[in-house]
Amino acid sequence: MSDESNKVIKRDIVFIDRLEIEASIGVYDWEKEIKQRLLVTVDLETDFSLAACSDEVSDAISYADVAQLIDDLVREQHHNLLEHLAARLSDALFDRFMIFKMRLKIEKPGAVMRTQSVGVEIYREVVT
Repeated sequence: MSDESNKVIKRDIVFIDRLEIEASIGVYDWEKEIKQRLLVTVDLETDFSLAACSDEVSDAISYADVAQLIDDLVREQHHNLLEHLAARLSDALFDRFMIFKMRLKIEKPGAVMRTQSVGVEIYREVVT
């Protein structure tokens, strides 16, 4: 790709697929008394250029840091709605990491009979 007339559009993504977290989630009284399993998937669009050149984790988005932030936020309090939790996670991820776009999916397996899972999925993008 040394031909300068070609432009390369970079779309680098850090992802976590179905991070399992026991959470206090739901609107019913009985849901406030138990922990329920959530599966969180996130795709964070960023620019790998610096990390690709330096080979230093300090120049990258650490999967472990992303997973820890999600886990901490989910566990810190009861959430009535997945929609509210998704918005809080999105805000926290944009605040903490240098990302341009994100897709976040939260699944609540077993919440509805005859389904494998239900949940919410949100997309967010920085517009300048």
